[in-house]
Amino acid sequence: MPTFQRDTPPEVAGHEILKLIGLGGMGEVYLARQLALNRKVAIKFLARAAGDPPEEYERRFRREAELMARISHPNVVTIFDFGTADGRPYLVMEYIEDGDLRSRMVPDVPIEVGEIRTIIRPVIRAVEHLHRQGIIHRDMKPENILIHHEDTPKVTDFGIAVLDFAIGSLTRTGRAMGTPGYVAPEQQYGLRVDERADQFSLAALCYEMATGRKPLGAYPSPAKLNPKLGREAGEVILKALSEDPADRFPTIGEFGRALDHGLSAAERPTRRVGPIVGLALVASLIVAGHSLFPRNFPRRESHRASAVSAPEPVREAGPAPALAEAPSTLTTRSLGITLIKVPPGEFWMGSPSSDTAAQPDERPRHLVRISRPFYLGEKEVTVGQFRRFVEATGYRTTAEDPDGGGRTFNVKTRTIESNSEFNWRHPDGIRHQDDQEPVVQLSWRDAVAFCDALTRIEGRPIRLPTEAEWEYACRAGTSSRWSSGDDPESLMPFAWTLKNARYRFHKVGTRRPNPWGLRDMHGNVWEWCSDWYGPYEQATAVDPTGPPSGSNRVLRGGSFDWDKVERTRSASRLPHPPGCSYYNFGFRVCSPVVP
Repeated sequence: MPTFQRDTPPEVAGHEILKLIGLGGMGEVYLARQLALNRKVAIKFLARAAGDPPEEYERRFRREAELMARISHPNVVTIFDFGTADGRPYLVMEYIEDGDLRSRMVPDVPIEVGEIRTIIRPVIRAVEHLHRQGIIHRDMKPENILIHHEDTPKVTDFGIAVLDFAIGSLTRTGRAMGTPGYVAPEQQYGLRVDERADQFSLAALCYEMATGRKPLGAYPSPAKLNPKLGREAGEVILKALSEDPADRFPTIGEFGRALDHGLSAAERPTRRVGPIVGLALVASLIVAGHSLFPRNFPRRESHRASAVSAPEPVREAGPAPALAEAPSTLTTRSLGITLIKVPPGEFWMGSPSSDTAAQPDERPRHLVRISRPFYLGEKEVTVGQFRRFVEATGYRTTAEDPDGGGRTFNVKTRTIESNSEFNWRHPDGIRHQDDQEPVVQLSWRDAVAFCDALTRIEGRPIRLPTEAEWEYACRAGTSSRWSSGDDPESLMPFAWTLKNARYRFHKVGTRRPNPWGLRDMHGNVWEWCSDWYGPYEQATAVDPTGPPSGSNRVLRGGSFDWDKVERTRSASRLPHPPGCSYYNFGFRVCSPVVP
């Protein structure tokens, strides 16, 4: 291992350094306050290896830091800035207050299978995302997995871990970096390294979570040390721990899917069905290892620590094993609409009581199970696509009826105006829409008519998504306010809102996609769902479709002009009559996976 030079941290412009919060072989991390925004951040100063030419070190750091700053994933710590101060490279990063995974682990005490699954699933998705960018983490360990708001794991330290690797040249040798007990053999001996090194490290982490021990020396199968893990999950972990990279899974994604399947199988025999009444029963189930849902991450104080029941546990909703015969995308022949396959899974629908921005109709937060995969439009339906539908069918929208007319918001008078000339062709009598912008001034009935026509043309069912399907797909495995995180600033690369849209529509798909590849789920225009609007129930729901009747239908996603960006949150709801047309009401299509 190289030795690193460590000095007193220099001043960083615009920041007040408060205290040292982390120390390692490759640098120090300080808690700081960003003065302009009055927010806490973490500043990591990189230590330079003795004998490393400063200019080469800084050149490699800048190249890699520029790449890492473009990474945006809900389970990766966000990089805000980078630079040098008094010749020392530094990174300004998101500050996570709730500690790391190590603080939740106790030697020789296994973590429950459901909790392992809850932790490792989003971590693997994060590492898979890094790999797609050509980045190898090389130091996956409990200290580098931070827990955000007690339920969301976030990978960190990747800004340092990839400094020896340039994009397109991930084979540099001669440096044995990483942490003993987690580092892959090829990395330890300075051999060629690829993404399978991270797979080894994550498997070592899984082994330790499942057994309370690191896989050192001649280690037994984790299933022997912890029978609750199950043989299948144990074999998956051992395969990923193979000394020869060729004997591991080809990709981190394949490892993740196999592990998830094994952990699911381990949970299945002990999972109970039916409502759970009272916190006492929840606690007894957790103690017995038979929790219905994976828990949050309670701190483990001692071997005899009693189970702690969280008031609102959050299960990370992620992909279940996909149907082999169903392609990952579907494109309609007639209009070229691309739909992305959304896997089945579970999520907490609505907002927790701790969210001060939540509206009353977003509660109670309740568990929803999506039992079947479905396809959802990658983007909102566009003006051009709707025009082709109208030209082929002669359809007239609600706003175009003689007694109809659309509605718009007058910015000057701050009032809503109705006008018979407002329709999808002329949303507000002022703006001209591009064919690639989302079609608006549509009622729920118009959106349903479009879906019905597309069903006949395509020969497969096309419909609006249910409200549960919409929120599940919008969250894409996250439990934060937005799929990008809890901070409204994190939303800017992903959505058109009042903060960046300049009060106008924008072409669909020009913002970054969420973790499942869906675009514009937040902002741009509100989207109709199939459900009648009504209050939530507390009980667990399976494939809910809303109340059987009502006076309003539901819209989701917020829009470019809403005066509160919080209305673009994943849980935000908007009720309106099914015959209402408005200048920022649009939709996207949905289709079940047909065997």
